[in-house]
Amino acid sequence: MKKVELKGIITPILTPMNADESVNLDELRNQIDRLINNGVHGIFPLDTNGEAYIFTKRVGFYGGFGFNTLTKDFLNEIGDTSLSMRTEYLNSLKKVCDEKVDIFMGNHTSNVNLIEKREYMIKYNDKNPFLDSTAWNKYLNSKYNELLAFISNE
Repeated sequence: MKKVELKGIITPILTPMNADESVNLDELRNQIDRLINNGVHGIFPLDTNGEAYIFTKRVGFYGGFGFNTLTKDFLNEIGDTSLSMRTEYLNSLKKVCDEKVDIFMGNHTSNVNLIEKREYMIKYNDKNPFLDSTAWNKYLNSKYNELLAFISNE
């Protein structure tokens, strides 16, 4: 496989959807053409708005987040003086928490205890610790509780 150097502008894109939640391919082509014609070197599809969850019910996919965007200072700076984004975020976690997910892979090794799972696989090579239908729910509940603790300590 040929190595390609990533450089230039690589932009996330929205996935244009039809009312029936199918991808609007004509608009997607227009969007990509417009970006390329204006100097973008690459695109980062899906998850700009967490839309990847639409494409499957078997894989949990929840966009990245950080509490740094939920601090009082930041929210006040962007005009959310009632701190309503915190409630929106907490509600969004609860909304997707009970989705059935067979395999959950977090965006950091610590999110899924990757080292511990690898050690488990070495010890029990006939078992797969990644097949855990409770991991998604546990992870999102932990994030929910971490944000509540973060808010109460701020």
